[in-house]
Amino acid sequence: MKAYKSLEAYNFVVSGHVQVVLTHQVSDDSPFIAIKAKCVSVLCTLYMHGRVIPATVTEICDKIKGKRTKEVVSIQADGSSFLPQPEVLDELYALVPNAAFFTSVTAPSQIVESQPVATYTEKYPKLLQSLQDPDISDINIDSHCKDIFLRLRISDYQATNLEAATRNQAISPLWFQHRMGRVTASKAHDVWTRKDTTSPDVLVKRIVGYSSYDLSKKAAVKWGVDHEEECRQAYITNQSTQHIDFECNLSGFTINNQHPFLGASPDGITNCQCCGKGLIEIKCPYKHKDITVMQAASSDKDFCLDKSLHLKTNHRYYTQVQFQMFILQLTFCDFVVYTKCKPSPSIVRVPIDVNFCHALISKCELFVKTYVIRELVTRQLENQQQASTQPPEENNNEKETWCLCAEPEYGRMIKCDKSECPYQWFHYKCVNIRRKPKGKWYCLSCSE
Repeated sequence: MKAYKSLEAYNFVVSGHVQVVLTHQVSDDSPFIAIKAKCVSVLCTLYMHGRVIPATVTEICDKIKGKRTKEVVSIQADGSSFLPQPEVLDELYALVPNAAFFTSVTAPSQIVESQPVATYTEKYPKLLQSLQDPDISDINIDSHCKDIFLRLRISDYQATNLEAATRNQAISPLWFQHRMGRVTASKAHDVWTRKDTTSPDVLVKRIVGYSSYDLSKKAAVKWGVDHEEECRQAYITNQSTQHIDFECNLSGFTINNQHPFLGASPDGITNCQCCGKGLIEIKCPYKHKDITVMQAASSDKDFCLDKSLHLKTNHRYYTQVQFQMFILQLTFCDFVVYTKCKPSPSIVRVPIDVNFCHALISKCELFVKTYVIRELVTRQLENQQQASTQPPEENNNEKETWCLCAEPEYGRMIKCDKSECPYQWFHYKCVNIRRKPKGKWYCLSCSE
């Protein structure tokens, strides 16, 4: 009656606090009825002008009759606490499936039996050396190679695993193995500039991984390898002051799953909040190690940068970084040139040239389809007699490759003492040695 006389009951209804009123007559001759009201399920503060506003217990504490005098100890479950019976969990889940409780505890009815996987996916891509088929006939070779080019597929899962596993490039056998048979960024310029009248054999052997020439240590490449990390740290220090949350991480061998016969290994992947993801390519030219980058660009017409310190578009390094950006689907590369003279390093941001990339990729894939796959299947050039035993620089300027990595000579190298070794010379880092062993030394394949 108090609520009725003060219009509080009316305000409860019109404000929405009381949503449904149920009545039940006790008996025909009784003057009383039973009333039950359904209200909103939040704590509220009711104002006389008819609005109901959600409130906390603290805010309405003084309006509640009776106050708690004894503190109630809160209980927080841990990993050792007992859970309710499975049937109780199922009942709770049926009532409140979105409760936060079920983000950490699984009810039996939530468990769905896993279905058997139809096919098994290898962790890494299939090695291209496995394409060899000595029994293929000359009549069917063209259609067979075309079928390989169209059917070879690499999943995102495989490409991601390979990149992660090859970030320590020098000590990763996978890095060497998966480069063989693929056009990589360092060889893309040779494919791009090759004339149709030039025999493809030398370039095919480089791509597939064959080697032949004797060589000696080259101080130029060794200096570059020894100073690469020093340049990287100088670059990171410089960029960290100019970009937000800048970071630079090593990169492994990346295969674009839309172009499975192409791959790239940039010197690193950069990322910051202001520019997004990009890549870095480091060059430490031994020829100009004692002068500034600007002096090198001004005095040497063959230097990779012009007098404005822009990367020359006809230089092989330009082809290399464009190829890398396409394979990794990134839009810029920081091309870093390092010498011992300050200011160093010189950082040149190179944007992707989409039209150039499309033309480059098309020519590389045509070369793969026409020549490389055929050699991977037949291995016809593998055992051919070499025309010369002179080092690459004395043999028509052709740059031959060595070692498991199928790269030119650089840094410290060691020769396998087995005369029939297919590789002959190895980079120290590639075979994971730091000093020359005593006595004879055999590579892993020849020692078995």
